[in-house]
This record gives sequence, structure tokens and C-alpha cells, in this order.
Amino acid sequence: MAALDDAGRRAALARPTPARFGLLAQVRALISACAAMAMPPCAPARREFEHAELDSLQVSAAEFAAAESQLAPEALRALRIAIENVTQFHLAQRPQELSLETQPGVRCEQLVRPIQAVGLYVPAGSAPLPSTAIMLAVPSRIARCPQRC
Repeated sequence: MAALDDAGRRAALARPTPARFGLLAQVRALISACAAMAMPPCAPARREFEHAELDSLQVSAAEFAAAESQLAPEALRALRIAIENVTQFHLAQRPQELSLETQPGVRCEQLVRPIQAVGLYVPAGSAPLPSTAIMLAVPSRIARCPQRC
């Protein structure tokens, strides 16, 4: 690295850009296709990138129960413990609202309000990570975000 000039060091340390991998072109094409078909972007994205055709993103109670029944009791117990641990930690660090009269008639307040929607992305390549789902879903539930998807 010491043998490189400034331009060489910048090039060696530069983060790859999406254009380098053709991702930017894929995303632009996907957005154009969705706009032309007047459909939500996730449907063609699921087909193109995940090779999945889904009628709904909502998991039914029966599907949830079937998936849960396939877990070993120890795994289910470990997941429940992890959820409880993460819940306790995030409950302890919740911001508190504050109202303070700094001078007569002058009130300063800090209000805490959840954002309306949050997207939770859990990669599922070769090994889905339940810990990622827990670390995203629990804080958004505690923050009372009305829409979590």
C-alpha cells in the first residue's frame, strides 16, 4: 500500500459500487418493469431474484403452526429464550419522554413516537438466521411500529 500513489490508494480502498456488479442496471430495469405493469415492485423481484411465486406475503396461522411443529423442542426453547433476552434488553433502553419548564411559561419537551412502517430484511441464503429476525422484529414491536413487513 505504501508503494501506491494517492490515486492508487484511493482505488485500492474504494468500496465497490453497485454499477460494478450490474446491480444498478437490474434495479432500474425492475423499477421500469413494475411501473409499466402498474404492480408493486416486490412481485417481479420475487420472481427474478428468489424464483418464487407467492399469493401472499402473509403467513397463515396454519402455515405458522406447521413450521413450528417441525422445530425440535430444544430449538423452540432456545428461540423463546433469545426473544425474551432481546425483549428485556430493548425494554430497558427505551427512550423516555421528557417535559421540563426551563423558565416560567417556557416548556421544552422530548416526545417519542414510532415510525409508521419498518421493513425487516432477513437474508435466507444457505442458512436463514432466526437471530436476525429476532434482533429486527423485537425492537420494532417494542417501539410500537404499526406496520412491520
